[in-house]
Amino acid sequence: MSLGQVEATLAIIHDIASDRRSALQARIKNFLKLGFPADVAAGRGKAAAFDTESVMQMIFAFELVQCGLPPSTIVSIISANWRNMLPAIIFAGTPSQHRTGGDERWPDQKLFFCIAPEALHELTGKSDDVAVYRGSVEVLHLTELQGRLYDSSEERPVGSFARSIVLNVPFKVLSAMLILKGVKHDMAYASIIDDLNNALQRYYDQHPQT
Repeated sequence: MSLGQVEATLAIIHDIASDRRSALQARIKNFLKLGFPADVAAGRGKAAAFDTESVMQMIFAFELVQCGLPPSTIVSIISANWRNMLPAIIFAGTPSQHRTGGDERWPDQKLFFCIAPEALHELTGKSDDVAVYRGSVEVLHLTELQGRLYDSSEERPVGSFARSIVLNVPFKVLSAMLILKGVKHDMAYASIIDDLNNALQRYYDQHPQT
């Protein structure tokens, strides 16, 4: 997808007014200047080109923009935790079975990203490589999420049970797929999931120990 198509997708998702689209594009370009998404080729004389994985990364990045996090923190969170987020995104967007007649039944999975942003992390003196910080995005079922939010007896080395950002994964993925199909008419739902599966497989090929 082109920069314009990604901008159009985000504008629909976040209900951006037509006269404010230039400000939205500036925010997208700010992420590109930070080298995010990593696989987007942009620079002097070269137009930005987003593959499916990069588009999905940008979609979730702007969910965190809506939460008020600065771009540098967002890039750190998503880059460090994408390998945990991507399988949940694929699962949320994959039909669990096909009914007779070709109708698709979507998985009734109550999956959430529970994010401990730790925006003051740099003031703690701890390295960004500390494992508990790099694992600041958890994929939780509703029952697990309830336990995470209400079990004050659980000792957590990072963040707090009282301070988390919670994103509804299936709602965001399915609504994003619908909007992507509207922006890029030749994009099929199945191809979106296939592209993401291929991205995940490439990661496993590069990191066989995972």
